[in-house]
Amino acid sequence: MYERWKKLLPEIVEPLLGYLQQSAGNPVASRFVPIHSCNTPECVQKTHDVTILFWDPSGMFPTSPTLPRIAVSVDLLEFYFAIFERSGDAITALARALRNYYTRRGWRVLDSANQGTPMLDPFRKPLGYAVQWYDNVRVLIDRTVDHAIDNARATIAAHLQSNMSAPVSRDPTDGHPLVVVDGPMTQPATSSDTTGSSATTSHTTESSTPSPPSKPKSDDDSTSGSRRECASFLQHRCPACFGGAEWGRPFAEGGDIVVAIDGNFSHRHLRSAGDSPAFYDPDYFIPKEKVDAVGARIEALCKTPSNRRYVPKVPDEAVDACEQGHTAADEQKAKTNGDRFDDTGIMALVCTHDIPIFLINIDTPGEQLKYSMCMLEELFSHIPDNATVAALYDIGCVADRGNGLYSYLPDHITTRLLWAISVMHAYGHQWACQLVYNPRLRPGLGLRDGEGVERLWSKLRVFIPITRTSGRARRIWLIDRQARVIGDEMRNSLGIFIIHKLKHGVRLQRANAQNILSEIAVSETELRRQWSLQQEAQLSIRAHAPARLKKEVDAVLVLQGDIDRVETAIKAVRAQLQASGSSSQSINVLGQLENGLEELGNRVESLYTSLNVSDVFPELKGLNVDFVKMLVLARDVKVNLRKRVTAQFLEYDRLDRAAGGKDNPLGTKLHQHTRKAISKRQPSILTAIRKFNKYCMILADAASKPGIPASIVLPQPLATDLAKLRDDPNLYEDVWITPNPSQEPPRWLEDQDVRNGIQALLKMDRCKEEEARLRREADNMTRWFGRELAATQLAMSTFGDALYAPLLQQRHDDVALLQRRWDMELLPSGRLASRVQWAEHTVREILDATETRGPALNCATVVSLHLTSLEDDDSLSDDEGEDGLSAEDVDNPEMVDLLEDVTYADAEMAEAQDTMSNTTGGNGPETMIDTDMSDDGVLAVWDASTVQERAASPSQNCGPRISIQFHWICPAGLRQDDFTDLDMAQFIRHASHILAPRVLPRASSSNPIQFNPEDFTRIAADNQMLNCDCINACAALLQHTLARNDRSRCAVFSTYDINCAANNDDGGALWRSIRHRYYWERDVWLIPVHREGMGDQTSRVQNNGIDCGVWVLAVMAAHLRGFDMIALQEGDLRLFRAYLCTLISQLPERT
Repeated sequence: MYERWKKLLPEIVEPLLGYLQQSAGNPVASRFVPIHSCNTPECVQKTHDVTILFWDPSGMFPTSPTLPRIAVSVDLLEFYFAIFERSGDAITALARALRNYYTRRGWRVLDSANQGTPMLDPFRKPLGYAVQWYDNVRVLIDRTVDHAIDNARATIAAHLQSNMSAPVSRDPTDGHPLVVVDGPMTQPATSSDTTGSSATTSHTTESSTPSPPSKPKSDDDSTSGSRRECASFLQHRCPACFGGAEWGRPFAEGGDIVVAIDGNFSHRHLRSAGDSPAFYDPDYFIPKEKVDAVGARIEALCKTPSNRRYVPKVPDEAVDACEQGHTAADEQKAKTNGDRFDDTGIMALVCTHDIPIFLINIDTPGEQLKYSMCMLEELFSHIPDNATVAALYDIGCVADRGNGLYSYLPDHITTRLLWAISVMHAYGHQWACQLVYNPRLRPGLGLRDGEGVERLWSKLRVFIPITRTSGRARRIWLIDRQARVIGDEMRNSLGIFIIHKLKHGVRLQRANAQNILSEIAVSETELRRQWSLQQEAQLSIRAHAPARLKKEVDAVLVLQGDIDRVETAIKAVRAQLQASGSSSQSINVLGQLENGLEELGNRVESLYTSLNVSDVFPELKGLNVDFVKMLVLARDVKVNLRKRVTAQFLEYDRLDRAAGGKDNPLGTKLHQHTRKAISKRQPSILTAIRKFNKYCMILADAASKPGIPASIVLPQPLATDLAKLRDDPNLYEDVWITPNPSQEPPRWLEDQDVRNGIQALLKMDRCKEEEARLRREADNMTRWFGRELAATQLAMSTFGDALYAPLLQQRHDDVALLQRRWDMELLPSGRLASRVQWAEHTVREILDATETRGPALNCATVVSLHLTSLEDDDSLSDDEGEDGLSAEDVDNPEMVDLLEDVTYADAEMAEAQDTMSNTTGGNGPETMIDTDMSDDGVLAVWDASTVQERAASPSQNCGPRISIQFHWICPAGLRQDDFTDLDMAQFIRHASHILAPRVLPRASSSNPIQFNPEDFTRIAADNQMLNCDCINACAALLQHTLARNDRSRCAVFSTYDINCAANNDDGGALWRSIRHRYYWERDVWLIPVHREGMGDQTSRVQNNGIDCGVWVLAVMAAHLRGFDMIALQEGDLRLFRAYLCTLISQLPERT
């Protein structure tokens, strides 16, 4: 089944594109005309009943590759995918809705194998197959479009590479010269420029990249051996991050690219749901083979000795505490039941704008480092060789230390990688860890929080129950397709992201920080000095010595306890031996044991001395080991006790806020669960408090004895009443294991103004960094916008398959709309407009250069873009940006309408008519052009110079004449078309008139064609001649109808083309008219010659002077049907007129 589908899908592409092209912007005809593509007489035709879901005569998709019993409307499938993009996979809901809909309309689906019982879900499986395989066809089409645009990008890159001299052209809009380079397009500053902001134009060397394959993420490096820009698929996913031209920014500035990594174990898959053959090649998921290869390499590296040259950025005690406090750091901890689930979750890498970049399917019990390392390797393989990356991960400190000790990543990646911790997870790390890895405390990362992955999980949460019970391959397909939808939407909303960050992030937080700094009487220099002192003190080894000291002292005390037990046992044996009167030899052996025990005790004392406690804490030198042990234990108990008590206070606060109306109500069940959890934990907390108070009493007793200095600050007992403990300041004071220093405490610890000032100063620094990053990202977006606009426009003009023209046009329109959505105050005025001009100029240069070498490019019709926006409203709220977009809600973008450009075709037709009128002196499209014909049948033809002379002086009949003698000989063996298979008699009952114009939708080889009521009346009447408009419109309609399966054989020209060809200075009208016909690729050229008769050289088949145009159309129809000439007689033309009227009547009305 899957193999048959894979063979069938490429064959469905062309008819589907034809349907989409026909129905683009217009309703399709309501009459069904079956089309048989097989003309072999020996082929036996069979009929097969097919159940149709939502009848659409022009577009139905099968639910099976062979002999389908059900077909689904293409429009219904497209509508389903539109819903899928906004909600989730809802096959069951749609199937049951269709069942209810048809049941209410009187159609019931019964199970014939079960005595006619109504079927519960008759459409669920067929509809699921149709959705699945229809999307695969869409994927084939989309990747072909991507391939065409990638080829255009490569052409533009090669063109820019060859034009390093950067020629200067004139801007037709304002007269300023435009520097045509690859980079942000700017106008030179003038003396009248008072904006104060001038953008720099960067010269970027472009390398010609090879043609990309069907999947964009397998782009190869440039031919020069080193990548100078990010891969095209990365630029397409996030132009703000990957669309830049300058790389190698230092880590102090945050690096070039900021990404976030995290895993989600809710997106697991039931093993019982099974699997299916692979039918989709994902765009975002990294293959399992790559992930496993990285995992095997990490496992092998961990077995080798660690790197002794590695210098830890944070004391190991702090990182160890972080590792123990996060389940993500425990690779062996199973987060799901491996017996029930075969896929346990998903790992994602997103850019700093929350756009998904890579996904990985997790199939191990825990969140192993191989997933994050594999995604980073994949990212670095597609970015420039000198680009720097900041990766925010919830266990970034653990990953950084592991990579430093065992080199999980190659050196060329490690030197360009900066690890940090996402903001939400940072506050669960040790304070020393936060000083290095918290993006709010370290320089360079601005206001980026690294929580974009969490927001991605929020968008994908609707797929959790669906993908859990789907097949494994279908699960990957659903999530990958939804990731693409989310990414495209987030990319288009980058302008809103930047506006929101600038207003609510940079400006608001900077104003608040500035207010704090203005209220305190501390200089910025002093604040920075105090911050340096705080970092130095809290990152020192001494600050983390208590944790290490506790471990070492515990080991000594355990050994001392064992010695004490042995000593007690020896004393008991000695007493027993002496009481029983044992031999002197036994007493001597026992004495030797006592001597050895004493020596062992001395060695334990030496071991305690070797701990260098006096070196780390000189104040503890000479103190009793029991006292030091009790002091360390008291400190450890209080640290854990403070965490548990604080957590319980937060739970009480949540209950109090809900009860007071300040927070959402919890509900009875959740409220009772919270109360129950608090009551369960309260006894253990009270036990810990009593234990700590016991240690305090022991320390107080020990301090009263000689040998303990009075300078050591002893801990104070805590209250056992939690209500009183909340306001007890002793709860938040650490247990000092060193004597109270004689000097004054530092200001960063004691002075509240200094502490507030340090926080405000850091916030000011982050806001400054964020604003600089936003400006870089806006410039990257502008650069990508111009190049992508040029690439889509060039692809429309150079791609060979005309069926893809509407899709390329749609892609071009999507990019062009970004000019409105990305317009922001960070960009100089007119920057995006200048990029549009740059794109047009670049494409024109490439096309002109290609045309000078010959017609190597196939040109498609470029339809101009009309944007209709809402009326300007001066009462826009503050939450709306300059472009009228709400910065609060990215789901409400500015609404614009894409109007079909029918004026382009009208203008071309009007220009051709004017040319014809000027050339012939006629009175409009109905004027017949006279030619000089001698009586002996010799046609007089003039050269170009003579034509110009005769046009200047119509009365003058001079110049060289070239005589051509026509010999009318009918070749033998011509196939004549009598149109008997059409049974044209059935069309005689056609309508005599139409009330509204009928429109033939725009195609890749023609503009939209409109039949007005007067044109229809002229065609239907037997006594009226056809004008040029009627002939050209009917010719396009016949080509659309009769040559649907073989349009590449014939090129149909217009009657106006002959007149344009006679004019040497037509302003390019002839080329604009015929370029989209691809005549250089066609075998047959059909040129309608609408002229007067040439005498009686042949047997005349027309005796009236009215049906000339009808004969022309009939001959063209015969050629389009594959014949050489027609066998109709003059009396049959009435039926042919009826046939034309029937075709016109089936066209949709113009709305």
